[in-house]
Amino acid sequence: MPVEVSVCYATTGMQIGKFKPSLDTSEIATYKYISQFQKLVQPLLDIIMPKLKHKNLFYIISDKQIIYNHLKNNLNQLGDYIFNIYYKINHTLYIVIEEYYDAENRSLAEYKYYLDNLSYDECDEIARMPDLTISNKYLIFKIIKKYPSLLLVLNDNLKNNKEIVLEAIISDGKYIFWYISKALQEDKEIVLAIVKICGLVLKDVSKALQDDEQVVLAAITQNAGALEYVSTRLQDDEQVVLAAITQIGRALQYASPRLQDNEKVVLAAFTQNGCALEYASPRLQDDKKVVLAAITKNGRALQYASPRLQDYINIGIAAVKQSGDALKHASETLQNNKKVVLAAVKNSGSALKYASKTLKNDIDLAFEAIKNNDLALEFVSEKLQDNKEIVLASVQKYGFGLQYASKRLKDDPEIVLAALEKYPFALKYVSDKFKDDQKIVLAAVKRNPHVFEYASDRLKNDPEIKLAASKPYVRPNSNILKDKLIGIPFLRTVIH
Repeated sequence: MPVEVSVCYATTGMQIGKFKPSLDTSEIATYKYISQFQKLVQPLLDIIMPKLKHKNLFYIISDKQIIYNHLKNNLNQLGDYIFNIYYKINHTLYIVIEEYYDAENRSLAEYKYYLDNLSYDECDEIARMPDLTISNKYLIFKIIKKYPSLLLVLNDNLKNNKEIVLEAIISDGKYIFWYISKALQEDKEIVLAIVKICGLVLKDVSKALQDDEQVVLAAITQNAGALEYVSTRLQDDEQVVLAAITQIGRALQYASPRLQDNEKVVLAAFTQNGCALEYASPRLQDDKKVVLAAITKNGRALQYASPRLQDYINIGIAAVKQSGDALKHASETLQNNKKVVLAAVKNSGSALKYASKTLKNDIDLAFEAIKNNDLALEFVSEKLQDNKEIVLASVQKYGFGLQYASKRLKDDPEIVLAALEKYPFALKYVSDKFKDDQKIVLAAVKRNPHVFEYASDRLKNDPEIKLAASKPYVRPNSNILKDKLIGIPFLRTVIH
C-alpha cells in the first residue's frame, strides 16, 4: 500500500515537501535485503537533505509514538520503519525537522550532553545574552526546561514567544504567568497550559477565559477550588459545579444559590465531604434525607443541619455513630439522652465531654467512655473522678489518666501502682507522699530515667535513684527490659 510522507519544520509548521513512493509488495520484499534500505530511503533523503543544514535533530511521528533519529547515523532504523508502515492503509508518516545551532560544531550527542550538564549559573548567563534569537531555539528550550524561571531574563522577543512560554509553563513554570505579556496572559492556549498545572491561576485570567468552559474545566480538574474564580454563568452550570464538588465537597460554597438548592448536586458534594452541608440551602439543611446522607459521610455535618433536625433522635444517633464528637452539635435534649450519648461514647470516649452534667455522672456511660478512651476520665463528674473502680479502670489502660483522678485517689497505693506500671510519667500526678517514697520513685525511674524530674527534692539527691536516672532509656518492647526491669509483682512488693 502506498504511504505518504510529509516533511515540515517544527518551528513554523511549514511543509518542506511530500514523498509518496509507489512500491508493490514484491518490490518491498526485494528492498528488505538491500543494505541499510538505501534504495527505499533515498527518495525521502533527496527531499529532506537539500533543505537541511549539516546537523539536524528530527522526529518521526507515527501512530502516537515518536522515534528520534539523526539522519547520518540511523538510515537503517529509518528505512526499517518506512518499510514496516508500508503494510498500513492510508498511513501518513510525518517527519518534523527541529534545527539546532552550535557555534562549536559538536555532534548532536555531544551537544545534548553539554546542555544536560549546564549549571544554573551557566544557563542564566546564556539566557541573558542579548543576541540570542529563535534560531537558538533548541538551546533555549533545553535551558527553559531545566530552569523555567529563566524565561524572565530572556530578551523581550524571546520572552514573548508563545512556543517558548509554553515550554516554560509545561516544565512547571506556574509562577511565570504573572510575568508574561498581557497578550499572552489572554491567550487561551497559554492559559489552558498553565491552569492544567495550577488551577488557581484562573483567579488572574481575563473575564472572558473565566467564562470559557474548556479553560474552567481544566482548572477545576487540577484544583476544584478554582470554582471560586469561575464566571457567575458557569458557577450556575451543573456540569462545571459537579466536576468541582466531586473532588472537593466544600467547593459547593462557590456554586450558585440555585445549585446549592439542587438535591442532586448537594448529594454529589457529600460523596466527597458530608460537611458540604454547610453550603446547602436552608431548605435542604432541613431535609431529613439530605441531612442523613451528609452525616453518614461525616457525623460532624450535624452542626449544619437545621435546629429541628439537630433535635431529631434518629438523626442524632446516626451522626454520633459515625463520629462520636458530633454529640457536640446535637440539641441539649439529645445531649441528655442516654441512648444517644451511649452511641457517641461507644464511637469515641471523649464524646462524654459534650454530654449533660447528669449523664457525666452516669457510671455505665463512664465505664463505656473509658473503655474507648482512658482519658475520658477527664470528662466524668467530680464524683466519679473519686470513684476508685472508675479511676482504676482508666489508669489500668494507660496511666496518664491519673492526672484526672481526685486528690484522694492520687494518694491510693493501688491506683498509683497501676498507673506507674502502665505509664511511669504518671509519677508527675501522684501525691507528694509517693513522690518522696524511695522505692516507688526508684521503680519508676528504672522504667524510664526521664521521670527523675518528678521526684521530690530529697530523692533527687538519692545516690541509687541518681544512678538509675543516669542510665539510658530502654524501650518497653526491648528484651533487656523484659529480662531486667520490673513488673507489677515487683512494684507491689515496693509498697509494703
